[in-house]
Formats: sequence, structure tokens, C-alpha cells
Amino acid sequence: MEKQRRGAKFYFKVLYIVVWSFLRIGAAGLLLIFYVPALFFLMSGYYSSKEDAERYKHYQPQNPDVVCGMISGTVLEIPRKYLMLWPEYEGKSSWEKDFIFNKKGCDASLRALDLTVSWPGFQIVKSEDFFARRDEISILDITVVPLVKREGFMERRLKFFALVSQNGAALSTEDKNYEVELNLFSAERSDHAFTDLTNRYYWSEVNGELAVVFECHRARINNKLKDCKGYFLIDEFEAFVKVGFSFEELKYWREIVYRTKNFILSKVKI
Repeated sequence: MEKQRRGAKFYFKVLYIVVWSFLRIGAAGLLLIFYVPALFFLMSGYYSSKEDAERYKHYQPQNPDVVCGMISGTVLEIPRKYLMLWPEYEGKSSWEKDFIFNKKGCDASLRALDLTVSWPGFQIVKSEDFFARRDEISILDITVVPLVKREGFMERRLKFFALVSQNGAALSTEDKNYEVELNLFSAERSDHAFTDLTNRYYWSEVNGELAVVFECHRARINNKLKDCKGYFLIDEFEAFVKVGFSFEELKYWREIVYRTKNFILSKVKI
């Protein structure tokens, strides 16, 4: 009896050692399965971040206080504080991972250059005023983009706004008004996005050609005209300009267009 008890005890001891060893080996195996890949990804992430950091150094502008780039081959250089956001250089879009590695600098081409200036002073606007007091201050939102096809561009812009007939003919006298005080033609069309709202469009015709087009939107709250966007070309180089401002400033449209052009031309690097 005693002998049988000792045999059973020995058997359970051996079984315990075998099971415990198996569990230890299994735990070690599971640890390796999860730990090694995690370690690999951590290390590869570390080295890729290190490599990205080294790469990024080569794509930093020489002067971080200045934005420089080309619009249709013309080099523009402007203080960084005139931009509320980053400049859009050709290459990856802002939503793509390697956007920060796009070529930068005076020999890099810009997709668009977005500027913000005070009106009428054309001074730098503080970011806190731009975001917190936008409705209290007069500003111009200026966008400069390369012009792909100059011929007929403004006419195509009017057609986009449904201000010309399908065959490209100008609006008839019955369809458009002439605003004597503004010295602009005008017409109204439904908004592209909010069809229940009616936008008002103004444009200037010089010797039968379009010089500038304005698109003015109404506020959804009271249906009153609130803000406008002006579209015009820069003759000195192949550039298209969009400038946004409040509807109250439309009466100064000539000065806005003239001074915006001169402001942009003053930033051309010689």
C-alpha cells in the first residue's frame, strides 16, 4: 500500500514537471510570437522616423520666415506671416503622407499661394484676429494660381457660373442689368451647392472682353448679400487671382483689383 502511494506521488510529480515545462515553453513561444514583431515594428519605426527626420532637413526652406516659389515660372517671395496656412508646392497633396518632402524654395513650383492681408492697408493680419475677429475686421483673402490656358479663361469662368448660354453667347440685354454706381454688369443665378439661395454676379466688359468677374453670396440666415469673390488675371505673367472680401467693399472693386495686382507684382523676385 505504501509502495503504491509512493508510486502515485512520483507519477504526479513527473506529470507536474512535464505540464509546467510545457506551459513555460508555450508561454515563451507566445511571447516570441508577439514580442519579436512588436520589437521589429518599433525598431523599424524608430529608424524610419530617424531617416525621415534626416530627409526633412534637406526639404526645409533656407529662410523659414519667407515663402518662395514659382507661379508659371515667375518667382514670388513673400514674408511667411502673410500666410495663415502652409504654401502648396507641386508634388504630394496636403492629405498625403510625404507632403512635407515636396520640393520647396525659389526653384520649386507652387500649386497655389494663399495670402491674407488687411484692407485697405495690405498689412499682415494676426492669426488670432483672423480666426477670432474675422467678422469685425476688413481683410482680403488672396489666392494666386498658375494659369494653364489664358485664351478665353474669363469667358469660361462666366460660363461656369451659367452667365452665358450653352453656345457661349453673351447674356441678352433682358438677362443682365447694368449697375451705374458700380459700372458693372450684373445677373442672378442659383447657387451651385444651395439651390434655394440666389447668388449675384458682377462683371466688367472692356471692349467686349471680360476684365474681372465677381461672385457674391447670400447669408442663409437673412438672405442678404454677405461676401464676394473676385476673379481676374495678371497680365505680367501667367497667373489667375481669386480675392475674397465682404460685400460692403464691392464699391471699391477697382481699387481692390488694382492694389491686389500691384501687391502681388511687388513680391516678384528680381
